[in-house]
Amino acid sequence: MADEEFSQMLAVDMAERLAKTMKENPAMSQADALARVHRDMLRNNPFVPPEGCPVNVLPNELLAYIFSTGVKLQQEEDEAESDDEEDDNEELLMQDDGDDEWEDEDDRPSRSKTKKPAQKDDKKEEKEGDASTDEEEEDEDDEEGLVMPFQVLVSHVCQRWRTVALDTPDLWTVVYFAEPAPFEKSRAYVERSKNRPLDIILNLNNHEHSDDEDAIDGDAVAEIGQDIGVIIRPRDSADPEAEDATTYPCPSNTSKDEVKQILDVIIPHIERWRHFELETDSYDYIYDLLGRLSRAPAAPELEVFQIYHYENCEDYDTFRPAELGTPFCIFGGSAPKLEMLALWGVHINWEECVSMFAGLKDLELAYHATDVRPSFETFIEMISTSPNLKTLALSLSGPSGEPEKWPTDVVELPSVLELIISDHDKAFISQLMHILSFPNVKHLVVDGNNEDFTEFALQLAAPMPNCSHSILAGLETLKIGGLPCDENAAEVVLSQLGGLREFKIKCPDGPDETEGIFFQLLQRPRTGAAQGEESKGAFFCPRLEKLATQGIDGHAMKNLVQARRAAGVPLKHVSFSDDDDVDILDETWLRENVETLDFYEPSDDDSEYTDDEEASDVEMVGDEILTLPHGVVVHLS
Repeated sequence: MADEEFSQMLAVDMAERLAKTMKENPAMSQADALARVHRDMLRNNPFVPPEGCPVNVLPNELLAYIFSTGVKLQQEEDEAESDDEEDDNEELLMQDDGDDEWEDEDDRPSRSKTKKPAQKDDKKEEKEGDASTDEEEEDEDDEEGLVMPFQVLVSHVCQRWRTVALDTPDLWTVVYFAEPAPFEKSRAYVERSKNRPLDIILNLNNHEHSDDEDAIDGDAVAEIGQDIGVIIRPRDSADPEAEDATTYPCPSNTSKDEVKQILDVIIPHIERWRHFELETDSYDYIYDLLGRLSRAPAAPELEVFQIYHYENCEDYDTFRPAELGTPFCIFGGSAPKLEMLALWGVHINWEECVSMFAGLKDLELAYHATDVRPSFETFIEMISTSPNLKTLALSLSGPSGEPEKWPTDVVELPSVLELIISDHDKAFISQLMHILSFPNVKHLVVDGNNEDFTEFALQLAAPMPNCSHSILAGLETLKIGGLPCDENAAEVVLSQLGGLREFKIKCPDGPDETEGIFFQLLQRPRTGAAQGEESKGAFFCPRLEKLATQGIDGHAMKNLVQARRAAGVPLKHVSFSDDDDVDILDETWLRENVETLDFYEPSDDDSEYTDDEEASDVEMVGDEILTLPHGVVVHLS
């Protein structure tokens, strides 16, 4: 709106208000009436500060609610950021001092608008006394780029706000132990959370083996969402020959004494644990934790329990080190609210802990040495005991024993909607899939190794045990990270995907080799299609809308999009890896001929879907994998 037009409108409005005011108050002078009009017009003007401080009239209960909402919003923002920043921000969450004394208002820290990673190496040792601790905290927060946690920020506004914040336990329930020992800030959080459920997130990686003091080598683990995206979890490569390993920022090295101090703080509060997550490359720490948990009581509030052991390992026949191989029964085998369990390279006393699997919705078992896996009977009981299990991820894990000696009774798992199978030998996974039946799976991730998986591909396309259709027939999304097979088997697989809407294909050698055969077949009529057959019926995957590829260039994708559009089965959404060769002309053409075109960081990925069978949006990252921090994880090679 032009200034002149606005001025005219303002003059008309003021004239009308002035006339009305003088009509209602005949004895009032024009000057007084004009002053009242001005006052009334400015009363609710957002650009004019109100008199006094209206927020002071809010009751403490409403202030506490506002504080809780602010914490949730900040957590949502943190979750939306990349994993690089996420791990640095964990440190910032612990920048409260633990002191209940209010410092001078003029010295309180201000919130920065720009986030930058905290530099832990520059931290000074805390001095004795609460006041000095507060001063050190202020110095850290005044550094450019540091963002104070919302609950700490509001606790530093005034005495009343601090009292309300410290008396609101829901603000202090997420604990990271990211600051140096003796972890006074984390202890303060635990104390302030009072009787509320606790979320404990621990990153206890030691990276002495790394040349980079701020990172360890690792693969990415990603989580495929509806838009083929990813949330990264780190993992040291299980394959010593894996290439293009990513790096993952870690906190400073953690000593065993520091781990003991952490456990001394959190173990007495097991009855309040709601979410527990540990990431470490030291099995010593895991062993100490499991040993303490074996002597602990039940965990009545525990909903999520995840332990990720990141290791470089060539031999998965025998667990090493043997002296740390004791299988513990944790929580006395009782965690009645447990819904999500993830154990990477971590074993427990499976038989004594079976009852913990009864309410699971999400189970992830990965990278277990053969000699510490559950027996076949126990494994079947673990995965079939929960009627609500929706996601099952098996990555180089499963039952022990020789596959040919397993019982052959079919086990049906109708509740499972998402299945991830990766890094298995062909004989192992083939026999397991002869025994297990998943009649309602909608989302599948398959990642085989370098063997010829032709027979297994044909097995996937055949009816499941005790079922009239194949596991492929009901799929809505499919990710193939590795399924080396011949062209005939690939055609048989694609012929089963009539309802598929999303497809991700990793083609490391381009469209002319291995998994590239699936890409090739998507752009030409099926072999043996009838002469007069409707064009869309002659193409594989007629309902396919989204295609994400790795190893495919722009020209090849353009040809595929053209072919499917001409056949009446057009693609709507296309995704390339950042490493793929897409020239500007092909990119321009594609953007004009599909609804969306995007690029993602190449990653082997798996997926996680919500209870209503819809996938959450995530962001692809990493070179050799795809997750879950809060869900399903798979390592793709």
